[in-house]
Amino acid sequence: MTAARFAAEVRANIRTESNMRGSAEYRNHLAGVLVKRAVLKLEGNR
Repeated sequence: MTAARFAAEVRANIRTESNMRGSAEYRNHLAGVLVKRAVLKLEGNR
């Protein structure tokens, strides 16, 4: 599974809520970005 695919799976299965720091959509997007970065770093690609 690629980092992008794993990040998409996380985004599809994570529940986020809005708060004063960001909307639920933004927080969901951010979770995907951070997961992808973490996977790439663990793989040594970054």
